[in-house]
Amino acid sequence: NLREELQYTAERETDRLVDLLVGRGRGHLEVLNGSNAEHAELDGTGFGISGSEWVCVGAPQLALRSVPAYLEVEVVEATGSLLVGFAGIGFSERCAGGDRGGLSWTVMEDGRSLHRDREEHFGLDGTWFRPGGVLCLALDPVGGRLLARAGRAAAGGEWHEAFAAGVAPGREPGPFLLPVVSGSGGVAARVVVDAAVLGEAPTDQYRSLAGASSLDTSTLGDAESVRGHLQNLGVSPSVMMAEFDKMRRRHASASGEEFNLDHAYKEMMIEVVEGKAAIVGKLQAVSTLLHEGARPMQLAGVVAAPPRDLLQWRPLEQASGQWKGYLWRAVLGGLFDFCDEAAIPLDVPPCQTGLLWAAILSPSSRVVRVSLVDEQSQTPLLLFPASVAGDVSVSAMPPNTTTSEAFGIPSSDAAHDIIDGGAGFVPVQNQTSILNDFDVKSLNLHYRKFEAAVVGFFEGLLHHAPPGAQVQLRVHRADLRHVEFKSEKIGQLINHALWCCGAGVLGWVNGLSWRECNQAGVGRIGLRDELMRDGKQLEGNLGGSIFSPAELASVCAQAGKRGDECIILSGEAVDEAGALGLAAGLSCCTVLSNLDLSNNVLCASGCIVLIEALQRLSSLQSLDLSGNQIGPCGATQLAVKLAELGCLTSLRLGNNQIGGDGCVLLVQALHCLSSLTSLDISINGLGAGCVGFLGAALGGLLMLSKLDISNNDLGSEGCATLMNCLGSLSVVDLSNNGIGDEGASSVGQAIGTISALQKLEIRGNGISANGWVVLSRALSGLGTLEEVNGWVGYGVLRRAQTVVLAAGGVEGAWALAGVWAERNGSHLTSVDLSNCGIRVEGVSYLCDALGTLSSLHRLDLRRNHINANGWLAVASAVLSLESLEEVNGWTGYGALRRGGQEILAGGVEGAWALAAVSMGKCETNLTSVDLSMNRLGDEGIAVICAGLERHKSLTRLDLRSNSVGAGAGRALGDTLLQLDGLLELYLGVWRGADEGVTADAYAARNRLGAEAVEAAWRLTGLARLDLSGVGLNGEVLESLGTVSSTALTALDLSMNMLRGDGVVALGLALVSCSCITALDLSSNGFPSSSAEDLSALLAGQPNLSELRLGSYKDTARRNELCGASLAALAALTALVVLELGVNELRREGALQLASPLQGLTSLARLDIRYIGMNAAGASGLSCALERLAALTSLDISDNSLEAEGATALAAALHQLGKMTWLNLGNNRLKSGGAIALGGALLQMDQITSLNVSENNIGPGGATALAGALEQMTEMKALDLSHNDLGAGGAAALAGSLQGMGKMTTLNLSGNLTGPVGATALAGALEHMSKITWLCLSDLSVGASGAEMLVGALKQMDQMTFLSLSYNNIEARGVSALAGALARLDKLTFLSLSDNSIGRCGAVAVAGALARMQQLTMLNLSNNSQGAEDFLAPLLRPLAAMPSLRRLYIEEPHARRHSPQMRARVVAAAAAAEKISWQ
Repeated sequence: NLREELQYTAERETDRLVDLLVGRGRGHLEVLNGSNAEHAELDGTGFGISGSEWVCVGAPQLALRSVPAYLEVEVVEATGSLLVGFAGIGFSERCAGGDRGGLSWTVMEDGRSLHRDREEHFGLDGTWFRPGGVLCLALDPVGGRLLARAGRAAAGGEWHEAFAAGVAPGREPGPFLLPVVSGSGGVAARVVVDAAVLGEAPTDQYRSLAGASSLDTSTLGDAESVRGHLQNLGVSPSVMMAEFDKMRRRHASASGEEFNLDHAYKEMMIEVVEGKAAIVGKLQAVSTLLHEGARPMQLAGVVAAPPRDLLQWRPLEQASGQWKGYLWRAVLGGLFDFCDEAAIPLDVPPCQTGLLWAAILSPSSRVVRVSLVDEQSQTPLLLFPASVAGDVSVSAMPPNTTTSEAFGIPSSDAAHDIIDGGAGFVPVQNQTSILNDFDVKSLNLHYRKFEAAVVGFFEGLLHHAPPGAQVQLRVHRADLRHVEFKSEKIGQLINHALWCCGAGVLGWVNGLSWRECNQAGVGRIGLRDELMRDGKQLEGNLGGSIFSPAELASVCAQAGKRGDECIILSGEAVDEAGALGLAAGLSCCTVLSNLDLSNNVLCASGCIVLIEALQRLSSLQSLDLSGNQIGPCGATQLAVKLAELGCLTSLRLGNNQIGGDGCVLLVQALHCLSSLTSLDISINGLGAGCVGFLGAALGGLLMLSKLDISNNDLGSEGCATLMNCLGSLSVVDLSNNGIGDEGASSVGQAIGTISALQKLEIRGNGISANGWVVLSRALSGLGTLEEVNGWVGYGVLRRAQTVVLAAGGVEGAWALAGVWAERNGSHLTSVDLSNCGIRVEGVSYLCDALGTLSSLHRLDLRRNHINANGWLAVASAVLSLESLEEVNGWTGYGALRRGGQEILAGGVEGAWALAAVSMGKCETNLTSVDLSMNRLGDEGIAVICAGLERHKSLTRLDLRSNSVGAGAGRALGDTLLQLDGLLELYLGVWRGADEGVTADAYAARNRLGAEAVEAAWRLTGLARLDLSGVGLNGEVLESLGTVSSTALTALDLSMNMLRGDGVVALGLALVSCSCITALDLSSNGFPSSSAEDLSALLAGQPNLSELRLGSYKDTARRNELCGASLAALAALTALVVLELGVNELRREGALQLASPLQGLTSLARLDIRYIGMNAAGASGLSCALERLAALTSLDISDNSLEAEGATALAAALHQLGKMTWLNLGNNRLKSGGAIALGGALLQMDQITSLNVSENNIGPGGATALAGALEQMTEMKALDLSHNDLGAGGAAALAGSLQGMGKMTTLNLSGNLTGPVGATALAGALEHMSKITWLCLSDLSVGASGAEMLVGALKQMDQMTFLSLSYNNIEARGVSALAGALARLDKLTFLSLSDNSIGRCGAVAVAGALARMQQLTMLNLSNNSQGAEDFLAPLLRPLAAMPSLRRLYIEEPHARRHSPQMRARVVAAAAAAEKISWQ
């Protein structure tokens, strides 16, 4: 149906255009404007009006500039009114009596003359307005005269001046004067434009309108020639339908399984609908331009534009702002010949702005200032400042060279072959620079709009630069270095800039000429071009090729004509069809020395196609075909032709699934490459069977110095055999080859014979501590070795020329450093061996080495596998090092060792052992000890207690979340009883700065026995006590009796099991403690039957300012509050914090809470989440809430408020203007509730954190919230997840989100916005550079949506958490994202699961992961698409990620990873504590 509709639309539009152009060529009139203009009857040169209020007709292609012309009108029906004259659009302000908006000169039927809103009589009377009457007008735009005559020449009529001085057209009337005949009331007339048939001209200088036209309409011819013209332009119905059918065939080739996937089907449908609209848009755009008088050359840019761009095409006459009034007929006809300045709109596609730029840069243009204007923000951005002055150079384009030849475009390219003649660019002003030092972000300007305008500038040069013997450049330089570009347009922009520079149309780009660009290595063909200068860099990454085979042939041929020595087309999705184009174009590249085709999809067939072209590249020195899946077949065919590439010095064939058989044939042909110095055959599954052939072949390559054979399962024997054959290597990569301990010695000895070795990679080989020591000693004899496993400082260390050792994350670095320290370590001041794979068996060897480092100042051994005994050994080893000040990032160690009074080492790994050893051997009087989150365990606490007993002066002790059990309780209890000076004791669950309990902290909670708790209960001076989660119950509490300390002000007993009997026991225990201000009894399983006892307990604590009676979502420990316990709150008037969340209060409890809540006027924080209040409860509670004027934080989530409850709550929120934190999540609000809340939120502009998640508000609700969100410029955290926003909701919110520049946390997951919604959100995300936590999972953005997000992600360089799961972004999308992800080097959490990225996507991800050294959690599950080697490209980056703790690579049972691949992953991700497979 869509195809039929498209065909009908295309044919109808074409027929209309043909009729129009044929009629125009014959001088026929056209309706220009009017009310009910469809009632105008046109017949050649005549017209009539029936039923219309008024209508204006004329011929808009007739542009009058400097040639005097005349017009004749014969009256047919003399009813109503008739006006005859000339009108103009976009005239210069210098026009007499006019402005830029428009001018008109009109003669009316009664003899009056009108000039816009001014009228006067002149010598002409109204007798001509009768059937058969004639009016003749003659215009002299140069002399500024308008003449009129009534009657035929035979009647002897005289010419009269139509206007007096001051209202004449003037000498500069603008580019376009249109003949206008306007009438109403049934008038009819005949207009003559092509000859003087009714009279004669005033003088011989005057011509008929057709003869005075600046456009030659005679070439349009008949209908057949017009259709041929459209065919040549590429916009005929047949061309349009072929473009649509190409898309349909691609969809038809999809497998049934793929087509039935919901997301795939949706994407195909979106592509078809958008494709159809884009094709129609292109046809209509061309039709509009032809209608307005565009020449073929001016249409080239529009015809060549991507169809998607045409979806944004908009008529200029519908615009507003500074550029209102630009009509295409004015722009194309020379509007800017009469203007000093011009404005470029920022919401039109590049091909449209390209036409404006072409007019601005035309030879006769007078523009000296150009502004970019955003209609939405009305922000002007000056591009051509009038003060800029500079030289104008003559281009390098040789005489008699056409523009097509200069661009290297084949003459058969019809779109570029249509070139209009002209005099060339003539410098009018000395202004030469554009785009210099613009900070788009600071101007609050949407960067995509800006980029479209800038790309349009280069489009204007590319498609509209006229040929000439000596083209002089009006715009000489373009500087993109300091402009912030982020979107997917960047690759297109850079290519355009380089092409313009190379063609001589632009003299300099980024301070470089084309020759200098080539010398600097930046004149490369491809979307990932970079322009570098002064440390500035631009990157292009569109994630998928936009090159057709013909375009690939063209760009390569162009590079050959320029004499380029380097072509880089890496990651451009070049397939077999693209290989055909490459092969054709490469035949022109006779001087090519470097060809990079890595990470494409050539496969074996594409490789075979390229082989014939490659053998003709006699100068080729570097060839990169890695990541192309050429397989054994492609390798075999390549081997046959290798002999022809005798100059080759570098060959990269990694990650190609060559296998052992393919390798044998390939390496046998390598003997021909006697000049080869670098070879990469990594990740090819070679196996140990081919080592003999490989060693024999490579041994004959005397020049070979670099070899990468990693990830090939060679085994220890294979690696040793191979190394013994290669004595001249300087760089070797043997990573992930299964060497193991048994091969460490033999491989080490073999490597030790390579006397020239400088760099060695041997990670991921399952070598244990003993193996590393053996290997390190073997390597220590190599006097040339500089780098091991990426550690570039090894050579300097080995030569004992350094005082700093930095090898954090380098596998085996501890053993290499230890071997060196055995010999000479006295000068070493800093050692970083974090995450280096140190295990228990390696600790003793390392400790011996550490003891010799007498100058050591800093030591880091974190994230290894050192147990309690190992840490004690390390602590004992370093205790004698007097210079040591910092250990594992703990800067207070030196002060402690010297007798400091504080141990503040919470969360510092191993700090407990250092502290324990120091306390036991150093004289010190400690007052504060913080060893929370240190994994003490029972063994560690026993050691710590022995040291603490010596420090009676201790006032603060923090041992939270250390996995201490009841077995160590007695020792801890005995120690506490001796520390009778303690004021603060923390033995519970550790909480962060935001008081949140993390999963890790809760898992490491202390399960103390009665002895330790009893000792804490007996400390008489305690002011603060934390026993959260230690395992207390009512029975134990009852046995403890009364708390001994009367000074207690803060007590935390949360996450225990006190239950009902515990309430009574606690009341008795606190009978003498009346000073408590903070009490936490959360999650203790209080039953409703204990309400009276709980009420009595609270009545005994009148000074409470913080009370927590809520629960965590653990049903076994949930508190059940009700009437009596809630009523007791009324007496606690000093409360500032009240937490009642996760209690089964329900509607009745909410109503009971309302009364006491009204009196708590000091309350600043209230938590009533998950209490089941529903809408009725909210209505009863809202009256109480509105009285809490001091409230700044409210959590009312998970309460099923629905729209009714939201309406009641909104009334209360209106009064809470101080609110900064609000959680309304999971309340079933839907759109009605969101609408009700929208008005209330408008009054809460101080909000910094808002959660409206899981409310299904839909697009309507999003629109309602958008207005309120727009006011919340202080927002830092926003959660709108799982709201079914869709594309409409995303678009509604996008504008509001743009103002939230302080945002750090954003969750939009589960909203199914699709690609369209992602595009809208991308613009908003551009303004959130401070984001640290971002979740965009389950949005179904697809590949195109992922491309839209690239620019936003690139600027979020503070990001630590990112989730893009469940988005079906595929390989194309993740390839586009890879460049942005690589910049997020602070990421600790990354999830890309369920995106169908496949192996090609894994290659792209691998490149980004290499930069993420702080990543602790990575999720790539359900992405393999059945590819067995999906994980192979990830092995190397996984091995280089020191902080990785959790790795999720789950796949369905049918796609389970092989045991061999699992082993390789385990070896590579040695630092990971958990690897999830399924």
